[in-house]
Amino acid sequence: MEATVTNKRLHIILRHPMQLCRRAGLFPVEGLDKETITKLRFNMSTVYALYHVATLVSQMTLACLSIYYFFKNDLKLNNLKNLLFYTTGLISAFLLLKLAKNWPRLIRRASHIEQLVAEVQQDTGKGWKQDKIVYGVMLLALLEHVLSITFQMKLVMHCNHDFKIDLNLIKNYFIRTTPVVFGITTYTEWKATLYEIANLQATFLWNITDAITMCTSLYLASYFKDLNKLIKRQEKQNAVNWKEIRVFYSYLVELVNAVDENMCYLILMSFFTNLFFICIQLYYLTKYDDSVFEGCDIHHDQNRIKLVFDSWEHTLYYAFSFIFLFTRASVTSLLAANINTLAQQPLIVLQNVSPSEYTIDVQRFIRQIRYTTTALSGLFFYITRGMIITVSYYY
Repeated sequence: MEATVTNKRLHIILRHPMQLCRRAGLFPVEGLDKETITKLRFNMSTVYALYHVATLVSQMTLACLSIYYFFKNDLKLNNLKNLLFYTTGLISAFLLLKLAKNWPRLIRRASHIEQLVAEVQQDTGKGWKQDKIVYGVMLLALLEHVLSITFQMKLVMHCNHDFKIDLNLIKNYFIRTTPVVFGITTYTEWKATLYEIANLQATFLWNITDAITMCTSLYLASYFKDLNKLIKRQEKQNAVNWKEIRVFYSYLVELVNAVDENMCYLILMSFFTNLFFICIQLYYLTKYDDSVFEGCDIHHDQNRIKLVFDSWEHTLYYAFSFIFLFTRASVTSLLAANINTLAQQPLIVLQNVSPSEYTIDVQRFIRQIRYTTTALSGLFFYITRGMIITVSYYY
């Protein structure tokens, strides 16, 4: 029998982010537009499959070109940035494909567990908060992309001593900003168009993984919040059913593990790329680097170079980009770490139970919380507050 509306929350919360992935050509799962989960299926035998394959081919092409360009030219920060951006984008695209294959099974498994813990659930909202987060992140990412284009356009104008906005400016813009493509092949408008589409998809991949992690973290944390509220209510009534609470807790741990099993690879990729690009943007914000003027007629014109680097476009773009990346990565980490924090909270009550309540179920529950790490992971690490503090200290 189809799960009730209130017992398929993961589908309701994540179907809009995954629909965005599908529209971007990165998630070949049908049924995301339905509130029911019976129509969910991974399907690579439709017309959409051609769009998906074309997307994978475009990301693979950019990754291969960036690798070739990196090894054929001198070791430079900008070349390394392009290499990592496009290769991690390609990896993320294949990880989303892997997630798409497992998506119907994950949603059905989550829905089954949601039915088992239906008594715990208090918030029956339909994920509007999560939708706002997703669309907010993507709008800010689009704004960052526009600011990047604005700054690069100004660089091109100064490099070529040409301040007219025409097709020639667009050509020079692509030639200067896309050496991984037009440093290897000749410029044509159709290549520029295809590149820009593929580049937007790579940018989308970079941002959507964080948005998905935020939504998933809020979803999982909400169950532990509700469980902790249930414990407090029963504690006030002096009738805590620790056996029932432990069973509910075990189901929630199973739910976290089921989600983490499918998303840990994407989370690992997200953390790696965020750390690298935060450092890159901070470097460009605080340090003058004239390598961006390589090949320009004004390469040795320090006054003109200073004019560009003192411009509001430069400051606005790199400041906004750094703040956006740092905030996005921090919020993603803190929301994910909150799952572990909330999962540890029952231990506070358990450690203060009276001797008459100290049953075998209480002992088992204490051991379960102490010796089981309940958290999302990045495959090699668990996302906890301790991990965030450790990374921040050494960072």
